[in-house]
Amino acid sequence: MLSCITVEPVLFLYMITSYMYSGSAQDLIYTKVCMLEYKSAAICSDLSNSTLDYVQATTSSWIKYTNIAMTIPSVLTGYYLGSWSDKFGRKTPILIPIAGAAACNLFFIFAAAYSGAPLYLLVIGNFVQGMCGGYATVITSVMSYMGDISSTKNRTSRIAILESMTFSGGIIGYFLNGALLPRIGHAAIFLIQLAIDALIVLYVLVRVRDVTPYGCTEGVVRLQPPSWGAVLSPAHIKEALYTFVKRRPGLQRLYLGLILGSAVVVLLASACEQDVTYLFTRDDPLQWSSSAYNYYSGAKMALGAIALVALVPLARRYLHPHDTLIALAGFSSKVAGLAMLGASTNTSMMCVVPVVGILSSVSVATIRAMLSKTVQTEEQGKLFSVLSSVESLTSMSGSLIFNTAYTATRTFAHGFVFWLAAGFMLVPISVFIWLRVSMVTTKKQQDLSEATGSTTTTGYTPDLLHAASTPINA
Repeated sequence: MLSCITVEPVLFLYMITSYMYSGSAQDLIYTKVCMLEYKSAAICSDLSNSTLDYVQATTSSWIKYTNIAMTIPSVLTGYYLGSWSDKFGRKTPILIPIAGAAACNLFFIFAAAYSGAPLYLLVIGNFVQGMCGGYATVITSVMSYMGDISSTKNRTSRIAILESMTFSGGIIGYFLNGALLPRIGHAAIFLIQLAIDALIVLYVLVRVRDVTPYGCTEGVVRLQPPSWGAVLSPAHIKEALYTFVKRRPGLQRLYLGLILGSAVVVLLASACEQDVTYLFTRDDPLQWSSSAYNYYSGAKMALGAIALVALVPLARRYLHPHDTLIALAGFSSKVAGLAMLGASTNTSMMCVVPVVGILSSVSVATIRAMLSKTVQTEEQGKLFSVLSSVESLTSMSGSLIFNTAYTATRTFAHGFVFWLAAGFMLVPISVFIWLRVSMVTTKKQQDLSEATGSTTTTGYTPDLLHAASTPINA
C-alpha cells in the first residue's frame, strides 16, 4: 500500500504552504497598506468609509502587482521545465519550484518582521518564486509524474486523488492560518511555511524515485547522459508549444484545443474567487476578520475534497459517467456557487456558497485527466507545462480583470465580479456539451466499423472514447 504513495505527500504539503501563503499574504498586504499610510493600529482596526475605500483599492492594486511579478517569469520557466522533464526526468522539476517558494518566504518573513519594510519586497519575493516556476509548475511536475506511473484505465482516479491533495492541503492551510495568524503574527506564519518547504525537499530527495523518459526509473543507465547544452536548450519551449498544434489522428487535435480553451475559462473564474473573495468579505456589509475568511475558505476546501475523494469515485463505481458528464456537473456547480457568492450580503448566505459549489472542485481535475488521455506518455511533461503556463497567465489575467472590475463596481454592485465569472462559465459548458455529443457519435461509428470489419478511420481519441463505455475503478 505504501509503495503506491509517490508524489501525493509532495502536493499535500506544498498545498498547505500555498494556501497558508494565499491567506496570509493577502492579509499582510492589507495590513501593511493601512499601517504604512495611517501608522495607527487603532485606525486600521476600525476603518471608516474613506479609509476603507483607500485600503481596499490599494490592496487590490498590490495583489495585481504581486501576481504579475510571479506570472511573467513562471510562464517561460513552466514551458521549459515541462519539456525538459520529458527528456531528463521528473524529479528535478519538482524540486526547483519548491526552492523558489522557500526563497519567497524569506522575503515575506523580512517584510512582516519589520513594519517599515516596503511593499515592493513582496513583489520581489513573488518574482523569485516565478523564476523557479511557481505554483503551476509544481502542479505540472507532479501531474506529469502521475501520468507516467499510472495506466490509462486508472489515470482519472489517480489524478482525482492527487487533485484532492490540493483541497486537503488547502483545508489545513486555511485553518492553520485562521487559528495561528491572530496569535503568532505574519512573520511566524511564513517561517512555518519555510520549514514545510524544507520538509518537502527532504521527502523528494529520499522517497521519490525519478521517472526518466519512457517510464524508466532512476538507476537505469541512459544511452546518452544529458549535456549542459541539451539541458539549457530553448528547444524545450518550442516542443512544449508544438504539442498542441501537431497533427493528430482524426479529431484528437480539435478535442485537445477545445479542452484547453475550456480550462482557460474555468481557471479565470477560479482566479476571480481566489483574488477577490478576501477583499469582498473584509468589505461592507460582511466585514469579516482574516480568521473568518480563512475558516470559510477551509470549509469550502473540505467540501471540495469530499467531492473528489468520495462523490466522484462513488459515481464512477455505480453510475459509470463519462468524463465529460463529470466536468459538466462541476461547471454547473461552479456557476451556482459564484452566483450565490455574488448575491451574499450576510454570513448565513456565505455559508451556503460552499454547499451549492461542492462539485466545482472536480472541474479542473477532470480537465487535466482528459488532456492527459489525449497525448502519449512522452508528451505528458510538455502537456502539463503548457497547462501550467496557461494557469499562470489566466491567474494574472483574472487578477487584472476581476480586481479592476471589483474596484470599479464595489460601491454600487458589490458582487458583480462573481456574476461576471459565472457568465464566463457558459463557454466551457457549451463546449463540453458539444464534446459529449461528438464523442458519442464517433464511438458509435467506431463500433459500427468494427462490427462490419471496415477499416475506415473514424478519427476518434481512443482513451477519451474508452472512458465513455468502460467504468474507471476508483
